[in-house]
Amino acid sequence: MVTISPIEKIKKGKLLFEQNCLLCHGALGKGDGYAGIYLNPRPFDISSEKVQIQSDSTLFFKITLGKAPMPTFKALPFESRLYLLMYVRELGKNNNKQTAKNDSKN
Repeated sequence: MVTISPIEKIKKGKLLFEQNCLLCHGALGKGDGYAGIYLNPRPFDISSEKVQIQSDSTLFFKITLGKAPMPTFKALPFESRLYLLMYVRELGKNNNKQTAKNDSKN
């Protein structure tokens, strides 16, 4: 059995995000992807605190089942959905770093 490092899991999650989520959620997960601006309701900013405070199990459930207009991703293997969740968490960390950086400028 091959063990995958957390960094490799996040890289796999990023690739899955780019393949399945970027078009609607945008590169930084802000909900501003090219297709997302035409959806009603608009995609969530998954890097936001409102999303990031949700438990891993809640976000995993939402990734798995979707909610219109977001499709279900239950066809993705369990591990792939976990990697995707890990990358969503990274987007939140990056958002928090950017917010702190902007706050320090003010």
